Amino acid sequence: RLGRTTEPGGAAGSADARAAAADGRHVGESLASVDLSETKRARVLANFANLQDLYSKIRCGGFGGLGGGRRKSSEPSAAAARGDLDEFANLMRSLTKYERARVAGEVRHGERNARLGAGASSIVSSIEFDRDYANFATGGVSKKVHVFSFAEACGGVDGDRAASDVDAPGPIQTLDAKSKLSCLSYNKHVANHLASSDYEGVVTVWDVEAGVAVAEFEEHDKRAWTVDYCRVDPRILASGSDDGLVKIWSTAQRGSVLEIDVRANVCCVQYGPLSAHQLAVGSADHRVHVFDLRNPSEAIATLRAHRKAVSYVRFLPTGDEMVSASTDSTLCVWDVKGNVAACARDGATGGGGGKGGAASGSGSGSGYGILSSAPAATLEGHVNEKNFVGLSVGAGELIACGSETNEAYVYHKSFNRPILTYDFAEKTERRGGGGGGGGGG
Repeated sequence: RLGRTTEPGGAAGSADARAAAADGRHVGESLASVDLSETKRARVLANFANLQDLYSKIRCGGFGGLGGGRRKSSEPSAAAARGDLDEFANLMRSLTKYERARVAGEVRHGERNARLGAGASSIVSSIEFDRDYANFATGGVSKKVHVFSFAEACGGVDGDRAASDVDAPGPIQTLDAKSKLSCLSYNKHVANHLASSDYEGVVTVWDVEAGVAVAEFEEHDKRAWTVDYCRVDPRILASGSDDGLVKIWSTAQRGSVLEIDVRANVCCVQYGPLSAHQLAVGSADHRVHVFDLRNPSEAIATLRAHRKAVSYVRFLPTGDEMVSASTDSTLCVWDVKGNVAACARDGATGGGGGKGGAASGSGSGSGYGILSSAPAATLEGHVNEKNFVGLSVGAGELIACGSETNEAYVYHKSFNRPILTYDFAEKTERRGGGGGGGGGG
């Protein structure tokens, strides 16, 4: 049984606290009789308060993460209760499915940089898989793009390469850039096309197989932090820069086709998975701006919850939800569809200049509409106060990021604590729900 979730206050609060503690003891005793490993039992107990909250939301029809909250009033109560239990069972399976994380493979860059003590020149800023997940590319301050075979590096998903640098495979292709690289993005349709952004503000499109640059775009005035290929139209890509501008490019023409002034350093951009018009932008103003590129003069939603710069945005596969990362040591999960609808309903208006190009109109507004409602979930545990530590979303609604403690963290979107962590210094996995911590001021 999951206990009450009434906010503590006075005698009622004390009673609820005692009830919650009793429920925790009851769950601990119940788990002892269930066929779960000690790691998984500890994970359930560490997330017990979160599980209580999720169960209450499901039963009250307010949880939409796995289809909850959609129950019709005409549905028989017994069937509704069964549906609620199925939803909660799915969450429990997500929490207890994985036992540990391990290193599946390692690669070396160039002339064994790490062994020669190359220091900062071996820093990797971006890792990207190609369309077919056959190869992945890395780029960083070495001014080189290294392309590796996934099968050679990891022996397949279930493989386990030797951990020594001697056995680690080298790149199958190396591309020489003119400046330090900040971000990479593979074309989602043309397997051998890869885009890069660099510290000089240049966006380059590479033919990886031929090993040459096939296009260069040089309109940004400052460092370009991010580039992303459209998932629907193989000709279109977006970039963002310290000059405060988001630029949309087409490989069919030499100049940008659209420019959006966000009025803050742009740290990240990403297209929605199902539309050539949906673009999310994270910036140094602590906000995530969501644009419909058919009307770029104003953001259709501006999401505010982070206390520091937004370093990454990633859409979940359906496109209805998104994760943002920040140097405030948090990840925020957003209901994009719901927030866009709320902004439209409330008549929120946004600003930012639109430069008319071949594929856009133009216009300007007086300022961005701000939506201050809380995100669907805030995930905490890793430490991220200064650097870009990476963000990735995967199957099963899992979210992974790095930490400035030299660890990797894996979250589920519905749980505010990690379900797995891996310490590279100790080369050991740790159970989720504890450790980590810290947050930027």
